[in-house]
Amino acid sequence: MDRLDKRTQSQDKRTQTGLSSLFLALSSFSFIAAFLFRMVVGITFLVSGFAKLLLPPEEFIQVLRSYQVIPEVLFSPLTILLPGIELLSGSCLILGFFTRAASIVILIQLGSFIALMSVVIFSGIELKECGCFGSLGIQETPEQVIIRDAILLIMALVLLITNKHRYALDNLFDGSD
Repeated sequence: MDRLDKRTQSQDKRTQTGLSSLFLALSSFSFIAAFLFRMVVGITFLVSGFAKLLLPPEEFIQVLRSYQVIPEVLFSPLTILLPGIELLSGSCLILGFFTRAASIVILIQLGSFIALMSVVIFSGIELKECGCFGSLGIQETPEQVIIRDAILLIMALVLLITNKHRYALDNLFDGSD
């Protein structure tokens, strides 16, 4: 009987060690995934904001006008604020600085972009190019924008719920953002 108990205890220890290894591997994977998500979402917003900043304001206003659902009173503020918000939130994600706050700002932007594209589609507005990346020549239909932004939204949501981020400036400041 003792022999059976020892064998069972030995198997239990191996199972616990195996589970510990699995959790450690998953933990490492989540750190890597969070880092990659930070880079993908951050770089996307950084490039998008920079491309919009390079556009002459008149051209950006034409892009906004092509949506046909944005009130004209918002054109001037959007040409100033949107590129800056995209640049700042994208930079913060890349650096891992105020990661949660940047994730929230990006989630709000992505939700707004998805809503805007949905309204454009359901209103039957012919939009050949979204203008998301300014004059970089990246042309996307509203449907493609929704798919891309939904993927980025999931990534940003993961960043929001991730407690710690590797290679982040947040770690230098009290572990919080």
